[in-house]
Amino acid sequence: MQRGSPPKVKPHNYDALVKPFELTTGGLAKLLPDEIEITSKEEAVLYACNGDDVEERLQGGRATLTTHRILWSERSRVAHGGVHVCIHLSDIRKARPQPRRRFLNSSRIHIFPTGQIDGDKPAVMLSVKGRDDFFSHMESALARKAWVVETAAEVMGRRAAGEGGGGGGSGSRASAAGVAGILRRQEANRKATAEIATEAFSDLKSLIDKAKEVVAVVERYSAALQDKQTAAAAGDKDEAGDPTREAEDLSSILQDIGIASPVTKTSAGTRYHQQLARQLADFLSSPPGKRAGARTLLDMFGGMMTLPDVFSVFNRARGTELVSPADLLATARLLGPTKLGGLTQRPGGQR
Repeated sequence: MQRGSPPKVKPHNYDALVKPFELTTGGLAKLLPDEIEITSKEEAVLYACNGDDVEERLQGGRATLTTHRILWSERSRVAHGGVHVCIHLSDIRKARPQPRRRFLNSSRIHIFPTGQIDGDKPAVMLSVKGRDDFFSHMESALARKAWVVETAAEVMGRRAAGEGGGGGGSGSRASAAGVAGILRRQEANRKATAEIATEAFSDLKSLIDKAKEVVAVVERYSAALQDKQTAAAAGDKDEAGDPTREAEDLSSILQDIGIASPVTKTSAGTRYHQQLARQLADFLSSPPGKRAGARTLLDMFGGMMTLPDVFSVFNRARGTELVSPADLLATARLLGPTKLGGLTQRPGGQR
């Protein structure tokens, strides 16, 4: 830097776009409501740009794309060590891969924030190994806009309003009254439920988009089941049906809802065991279902769990992304060095 020249500072666009994010007890990113991890890449470099100049860079990190954000984390063996920043997808006006120059491939993605004045130059550049795959997922997430999805109540209310039509006045109020009106509303709700289920399970992307609507259906079904159980207790057999069998089916569905974004070997790569240790620590130190004020899973077991118990409960929550006994043992051994807990072996050999 020449004598007398002003020091370089981070551009305003970078400051507005890149922000720190909170970590869980285990040192993983604290996800926003309904946020799901999509993909993750190593060797990520974050550049802050000012025109054609690079003003600042964060190297040697890991970039994780979620339905809501791009997370950049510096490698650290300590749970809350290192730098952790994110870019919210709602703050991105557009993104594009850096063009290739002759025979040279580029790993950079140009990111343009909303409200940017100099629209031809990116405010931030992200370089990742496996750029094309990362950008493909990023493009889909930007188009999907999961952060503006309606709440379950809004979805069902909108659908119910749509089924009701635009008519008003005393005629429409009269048609909605009585047994006939109740039956029509029930039929409209049944059709809406069937439509949601058909759309949700058509493919994986649709399933993600329709997740809140599926939750709304489960909530409505649960309420209807409660009404049937009340009717059964009152002795009304016509209304009750078979609430015991339906309760078992609903319980089975709800028990299958576990960890939303389980760490896998594909997503974590060479840091699989380290990331899994952090997720395991969060899992054991959080109340089941994340209910406020409830006891943590570890507290329910008296403050200590055997590895077979951890293996059973943890895999139950992970669904199809099962952890092998060898991987769980390797993960448990890392809890001590990362200051997330500890593994103890009793004289009889039990862990």
